[in-house]
Amino acid sequence: YKLWYKKDYLFKLPRVSINALFVTPVHFENIKSSVLMELFVRLYDHTIMEIGYEAKVAQLSYSLTVAYRGLSLCMSGLSHKLPNLFEKLITHFSKFTASEEHFEMAKERLQ
Repeated sequence: YKLWYKKDYLFKLPRVSINALFVTPVHFENIKSSVLMELFVRLYDHTIMEIGYEAKVAQLSYSLTVAYRGLSLCMSGLSHKLPNLFEKLITHFSKFTASEEHFEMAKERLQ
């Protein structure tokens, strides 16, 4: 891991960024694995829209993307609020399920 510190001299706000990489060996094994990873990210993003709205109101941002070695979760915002967002995203990540309707919709968008 790496840690950087940069003081905000302009606005004097306690801002922070967190980047987490969830490494998986299956991502680039074949095309099917890559497509399934992209499908997962789209479904996950769709199911956390309410959390996303709350985060935006709290001046936080996040993104889950497919990276070379797995999934990359990037978050930034005011430092005292970011741990709450991280906890919500990870909890939802571990309990994630998608409806058949959302699956079909995301699958069509990939085509």
